[in-house]
Amino acid sequence: KFKDALLIITEIKNFKRYIELIVLVSFRVNRMREGFINSTSEDTHNKTEISTVSTAVFRFDFRSTNGKRRFFCALAVGEKPWYTFQMNDDTNDLSGIDPKMLARIQALRLMDDDFMTVVFAGDNSLTEFLLRILLSRDDLRVKKSMTQKEMHNLFGRSVRLDILAEDESGKIYNIEIQRADKGADPRRARYNLAMLDSHALKRKSNFADLPETYIIFITENDYFGLGNPLYEVQKEIKGTALPFDDGAHTIYVNGAYRGDDKIGKLMHDFCEPNADKMNYAEIAERVRLHKQQTKGVSNMCRIFEEYGDERAAEARNEVVEKLLRQNKLSLEEIAETTDVPLEQVQKIAERIFATA
Repeated sequence: KFKDALLIITEIKNFKRYIELIVLVSFRVNRMREGFINSTSEDTHNKTEISTVSTAVFRFDFRSTNGKRRFFCALAVGEKPWYTFQMNDDTNDLSGIDPKMLARIQALRLMDDDFMTVVFAGDNSLTEFLLRILLSRDDLRVKKSMTQKEMHNLFGRSVRLDILAEDESGKIYNIEIQRADKGADPRRARYNLAMLDSHALKRKSNFADLPETYIIFITENDYFGLGNPLYEVQKEIKGTALPFDDGAHTIYVNGAYRGDDKIGKLMHDFCEPNADKMNYAEIAERVRLHKQQTKGVSNMCRIFEEYGDERAAEARNEVVEKLLRQNKLSLEEIAETTDVPLEQVQKIAERIFATA
């Protein structure tokens, strides 16, 4: 913020309330940009002009006022009085956000799959951090990850995966958030695995080329009720101790677990709406982005609006499907009744009757 000045830091003192930098000013400071300084001193005559000096002291402090974060810089030069600079952190100005929407966003937790998928979207490092804790593998390296990945099935039900990731060795990971026990049915794990396998193997490939796959359910409740931090399914030949190694792994993570270990701390963070009360800075930083910064909160508002539009469209499509199965109305009548474009009605009809 200084023009024609070279400031060399000679000492840094980290106090509880602020950080103090002692700097060397190597040549004249001509002026400071107007609109940047608000002097707290009675002497305001020279607030934009400072003579050549040998040393200066800056104190930096963050404070919250009226729900906004302010950045203060106090400056002392030679015998001159202290001047305080205040910069508004506009990235945290949420005054333009609808209060009801903001309250809804602030209440979200990572245990809410819609919020979790936004926080983890396209973030390989955060997904890697999560998998390393869950699998106790510090060597795991995520090559790519995505959220809300749709996998289509021409002959049956399609799926949408919360997180789909691949590591450098080619292993596949599907992480699902399940608040209700019904959504964590073992047959759902089986179906997700089947969908992943059907998309992983190319034509004429050997079955041995199927990648090792992990299906991980993070459940809000203790699904098996034994108090364990996680439950890993192991397949064995009945009557023996021989493992049946088909390369498929199913893991249930107990979201209610609060042990004093990595998983216990992780599950605390997944169920905690306040980023300032989280254990892991890696996760808290991303949560703050979507809850406390204007850009992130605005993005969440947009997602909620799109989510509502998407759910409304899905509901209309379900009505179309029911009417088609009743076979009482023409395609044109269904389109007019449901306010769904005729082209969309035709596509739904083709899908239904192709699998009938």
